[in-house]
Amino acid sequence: MAGRELDLTKPENRDAALAFVRGINPLTGDPVSGAIAARDLIRRIDEDAKLDVRTYRTNSFDVGANASVGLGVEFGFEGGYKSGGAQLTGASYRVPGVGFVPWTRCGG
Repeated sequence: MAGRELDLTKPENRDAALAFVRGINPLTGDPVSGAIAARDLIRRIDEDAKLDVRTYRTNSFDVGANASVGLGVEFGFEGGYKSGGAQLTGASYRVPGVGFVPWTRCGG
């Protein structure tokens, strides 16, 4: 699982996000290509966004029962129980220009 956060109070990040969402250059008011706006926003995310990656160990199980009795009239029941869970096993965050750094407080 990954998370990302881009600071939109920075003008260059805000302008890239607005151009992508609106399809209009926020500085000139001219239409902008969706492909170009997407490329610019991805570049801003790559250069400035806080990114993190978390890994989990997951488990799930499903228990059920089904029974029927027929003595001229059919009678039956069916039931089940599903359960699952996840345990955080590792986490890291990305420092632009450095790469991913492990979170030392991760309980993995």
